[in-house]
Amino acid sequence: MLGPRQVVRLSRTMRAPPRLAVGVWLLPLFSCLAAVGLSQDKPVLVLQTGHTDAVNAVAFSPDGRSLASGGVDNTVLVWDIGTGDIKLRLLGHAERVTAVAFSQDGRILASGSQDRSVILWDAQSGLVMRKRTLKSGVTAVTFVPNGKAVIAATQVDSIVRWDPVSGSAGKVLETLRISANYLAYSSDGRLMAVGGGSVILLVDTANGKITHRLAGHNGHVTSVAFSPDGKRLVSGNRDNPVRLWDVESGTETELMSGHTAGVTSLAFSPDGQSVAAGSNDYSVILWDARTGKLVRKLEGHTFTVNTLSFSPDGRTLASGCADTTIILWDVMTGEEKTCLEGYACAVWSVSYSPDGGTLATGGADRTIALWDIRTGRIGRTLPGVPDWGCNVSFSPDWRTYVTGTNEKVLALRDVATGKVKRNLAGSVPFDGGALFGSKSGILATWMKDRSVWLWDTATGRVKQKLSPGSNSDGMVFSPDLREFVTVTKGKAVLRDSRTGKVKLKLKGTSFGGYGRAFSQDGQIIAFGKPDGTVLIADTGTGRVRQTLGTRDLAAVIGVAFSKDGRLLGISREDCTIGVWDVNSGKSVSRMSGHTHGIAEMTFSPDSRRLASGSEDGTVRIWDVASGRELIALISLDAAEGWVALTPQGYYNCSANGDKYIRWRVGEGVFPAKEFEKRFIRPDLVLKAMRGETLAANQKPTVGGKKAAGNRPARGQ
Repeated sequence: MLGPRQVVRLSRTMRAPPRLAVGVWLLPLFSCLAAVGLSQDKPVLVLQTGHTDAVNAVAFSPDGRSLASGGVDNTVLVWDIGTGDIKLRLLGHAERVTAVAFSQDGRILASGSQDRSVILWDAQSGLVMRKRTLKSGVTAVTFVPNGKAVIAATQVDSIVRWDPVSGSAGKVLETLRISANYLAYSSDGRLMAVGGGSVILLVDTANGKITHRLAGHNGHVTSVAFSPDGKRLVSGNRDNPVRLWDVESGTETELMSGHTAGVTSLAFSPDGQSVAAGSNDYSVILWDARTGKLVRKLEGHTFTVNTLSFSPDGRTLASGCADTTIILWDVMTGEEKTCLEGYACAVWSVSYSPDGGTLATGGADRTIALWDIRTGRIGRTLPGVPDWGCNVSFSPDWRTYVTGTNEKVLALRDVATGKVKRNLAGSVPFDGGALFGSKSGILATWMKDRSVWLWDTATGRVKQKLSPGSNSDGMVFSPDLREFVTVTKGKAVLRDSRTGKVKLKLKGTSFGGYGRAFSQDGQIIAFGKPDGTVLIADTGTGRVRQTLGTRDLAAVIGVAFSKDGRLLGISREDCTIGVWDVNSGKSVSRMSGHTHGIAEMTFSPDSRRLASGSEDGTVRIWDVASGRELIALISLDAAEGWVALTPQGYYNCSANGDKYIRWRVGEGVFPAKEFEKRFIRPDLVLKAMRGETLAANQKPTVGGKKAAGNRPARGQ
């Protein structure tokens, strides 16, 4: 199990991994984990969970049977609408996914990302067909209606088109002096509109030439949309009026006013007779697209309207809002048909299925909801993962842990019962970090005003308030919380926690970087550096004793000493962990397996194993001597429990955990029960946790029992 972090960085500009909850049952699941060591014709365990951060984009397949979603968690998911299962989890982007689109035949899925790449995926197998790296982050991606080309818009200067099958051309259609935030296609695929800055460009898709520059807006263009017949274009921006354009002549035909704040979203009705616009003034306005006259103003939301979608028959308009609601409006009367409620935070995208029976919505709460239009209720939720606002820290005796209840209150809870023992209330918000001292009676908490408070956990009173200084980039405490180190502009200072006075100035100016830790006896401190090395400094003399690592290694983001101070674990920006012998300065082992940044590490008391917690949602336990992964521990959420998985594919889970488990065999996906007799092995999971070696050809269970003796009950 992981212990509390020894470092909390106070600067919000530092590229440090976010804090994670500690403890197997409390660690949020940030991604799926597939069992390794199994060939493709063997069953492969997959955990079916949703996005781990906000959902940016959703798109139905042409047949309405699948839904693609892209998120801030860098992933693209393809969902089976009938079952709610994840058909494909597409991992290939290094930053947030900003756009997804299916080809007209549904065979290809395109995704764009802030990492500057566009990936074309085989929508059936999930294999990468093509990948293009552009000059800047991708803001939009779409297919030409005939399916023979895919177009991507970037933040800076370019619109790129290429053949999705052959991958040929990769032609830059036009170099633009705008940030391309939106693009739209005419129905015949002949014209493309690119919105960015205050100018909209109309581009001939056949030759890549700009046919017209539509100028008239006074502010940043926020949304564009073609009429169904492709002859008109509507645009909106921050200057309030919505403008209607004739695409052949490039002239403005109507200026449609009515909003009192910037326009955020636009949509043409399927028959092309109406234009809808959502705004920062919390309203939706419908105009007659033929005359430009305001038909009606739809009021009911209490915050910014982020997204709009007409039903396929044009009779209903769906609006998604930052007030967490979706309203379905009767287009003919302007009356509210239904208010769909159930989101915990802002709704960012809405999309009707081709048959109009389902509305898919994505929001900041990491989930995708599929609403049944007939009942106005959520038919299925494609789940995300709960967000934990505070680092969970355990006392040294593991009898107490601390969690956040709101911005200014922390709860001390009993490990055995989960009940609150005492609340700690601050006058300023907590920043999410908490650390018990080696004696359970003291707790350090990090506050949003950059101070650190030391609490007496018996009384709930503040003993000391510490400020590292406005220029300090972090604090690291000694195990007993009696001393702490601050680093300012590369200079490190050791201070007394009770008085805040300087006890020792470390010699040198090269202590800046991420990852710092005291040894358990407090005699040495490790400082991780961006150049890949770690400095070991003596707290008695203030001198650097040695340097571990070399500058050809990835930047250090975390360090942790073994209990005896003999070994040092070093986590790096490339998601690897190295273990080094502090005395000899030699590398002991290297661990690789995490897919995202490593937030925490701790050694077992005997120093034979190392546990690491990562942004990828797993706690992994490693054999220190060999660097071999022993087991991955995944928490689904506080209600659903956990899964423990070995690299060989054997697992154990809580009573509710198996509903998230699927087995993939080739292209088929099967429920957990199909293979549970073979792979549910609590006995082997326990062996792996103890550091024992599992044979590659471990004898499977037969009829729900081990070859010798009874299988332990699930969840033990």
